[in-house]
Amino acid sequence: MGKTKSKKEQKPPGKCIFCGNSGNLTKQHVFSNMLKQYIPRTQKGSRHYFGSDGFKKASELQKQIPHKVDKGDMGVRQIRNVCSICNSEWINSIEQELKTLLGELILGEEKEIPDQKIASLVNWIAITTIMGENTHISDRAIHKDERKKIREEGKPSENWLIWIGEYSGKETQLYRHATHIPLEPKDLEIPGFSACDRLNNCQCTVMIHGKLFIVAATIPAASIRGIFLEQIKNFSQQLIPITPKALKNLSLLNRFFGNRETFAKIWPAQLKVNDNDLLAISNAMPEIGKFMERNGIATNVRRIN
Repeated sequence: MGKTKSKKEQKPPGKCIFCGNSGNLTKQHVFSNMLKQYIPRTQKGSRHYFGSDGFKKASELQKQIPHKVDKGDMGVRQIRNVCSICNSEWINSIEQELKTLLGELILGEEKEIPDQKIASLVNWIAITTIMGENTHISDRAIHKDERKKIREEGKPSENWLIWIGEYSGKETQLYRHATHIPLEPKDLEIPGFSACDRLNNCQCTVMIHGKLFIVAATIPAASIRGIFLEQIKNFSQQLIPITPKALKNLSLLNRFFGNRETFAKIWPAQLKVNDNDLLAISNAMPEIGKFMERNGIATNVRRIN
């Protein structure tokens, strides 16, 4: 009689979250390992907020807001969802290109960002956002086609909205992830259905790396996009949009900042991001989700292109 295989042996090989290939997965740091020389890894635990009730008062943040706690510093967290080819080739290439620039941004020393570095910075932020939500697979919202596009075309889709700012608060490293996933009863009847399979999922991730403040959202639903942009516009003096569409369409930059010819001339922002701004920005997506549900507003999907 043959030897019975263990459950571990029977489990099929995992797939890379970027290329979709099976097997040969390697451990990949959520926050790039090169950041450790700039940010001390002294946190005893990291909290992943999912914000269904908003981020309200700072004193209530760790008591009433839904979140998950992981032991250890977020800087050492790793996922085994990326294949060795993606990890060592195109992702590593982006990290190496940005190594010096990211260090300067984290330390608050960089006062001019070269235009030619913007595309790589956008890709690095999108990759880090995807890594972050894959530490808790059941809560991820970014569709597989979004991840695939970054690898194949070297840029995120126009469903991405990304801003950066200069942070002046108390945190040294922070990650917050809030989602709006409008499920329908029929979804639960689909065998093997995952909430990540829905095209109209929305998420907003807020990250702090030293002095570098990042907001990265994926919003395919046009009805939510407009509301979200209106909220972010309240922080136009603190946040600068850097997604490809924003940089391509100078009218958007002009609407926020007046006539500027290049990105280098609009950095840094007029004001720094403080901890009150952090709470308000983190609260944007949860509040929008609740508003949509209360008012029965449909989430009209903006297709990935």
